[in-house]
Amino acid sequence: MENEILENGTAPETEVVQETETVVTEPAEAVTEPAAPEKKGNKITEALGKAADKGKELAENPKAVWEKIKAVPKKIWIAIGAGIAAILALVIILSAVTNTYKTPIKLLQAVQNNKKASAQMNKETAQYNGLCEKEFKQIANILKKSETYDDVVDGYEETIEYRKENYGDNYKYKYKIEDKEKLDKDELKDIQKEIRSAGKSYYNAYSDLDSDDYESIAESLDITKAQAKKLASLYKSIGKTLKTAKVTKGYKLTVTRTLTGSELDEPIETELEIYVYKVNGRWISDDAF
Repeated sequence: MENEILENGTAPETEVVQETETVVTEPAEAVTEPAAPEKKGNKITEALGKAADKGKELAENPKAVWEKIKAVPKKIWIAIGAGIAAILALVIILSAVTNTYKTPIKLLQAVQNNKKASAQMNKETAQYNGLCEKEFKQIANILKKSETYDDVVDGYEETIEYRKENYGDNYKYKYKIEDKEKLDKDELKDIQKEIRSAGKSYYNAYSDLDSDDYESIAESLDITKAQAKKLASLYKSIGKTLKTAKVTKGYKLTVTRTLTGSELDEPIETELEIYVYKVNGRWISDDAF
């Protein structure tokens, strides 16, 4: 039984767009370069000569060099090893925290709570939780250049305004996992088969396009022919990944979605069944697929 209440926030029940955050990097402090020592050229020559001697020593007598390495105090090697282990542990911990069976629910909640239409596509893309991340980001960037993109954003804004008017400007969705049921091997095998089949279809569909096909894509999406070619190659790449995808775990989650807002007399609760799968190591919901 799960009692955790998930409260990250963002977005609509339509397709989704998300805005990429701008990271502002503060300028590095100025570093004053030390004055060049006298006879710098001679010192460089001397250093190069020493390096050459070390290389010659290693080539001619590797055993002697190895003896010097072994002479390094054991406590230094232990300290180095401990530092590396700490870094690896941090990476593992961060992955465990940000990529669990609960992650797709958090991402879905973020989509539902999004109140910025221009961010909706990126929020939707984020639901793939790192699977084919590079391809999805590039696809989103191409689609944002479409002449009809503003119409899509307008549609998202209408949804957000509807919610504000009927639920209140402070409307908020909360998803709470009530229960989980582990999927058996046969169920995982079935969903893996479906994902691979979809991937194969994508790969084949975008593998044999000709010039007329690219022009048709460009016209329908109001993008350039070059962008249409790039879009096709990205979908083909996604297909290539999915047609060999591995589904290693999965759960059927019972989730309570609670909607609150100043315009509501009382919260609206809805019980949902959401399936989540671990695909190529990333937890993703059936809603995202």
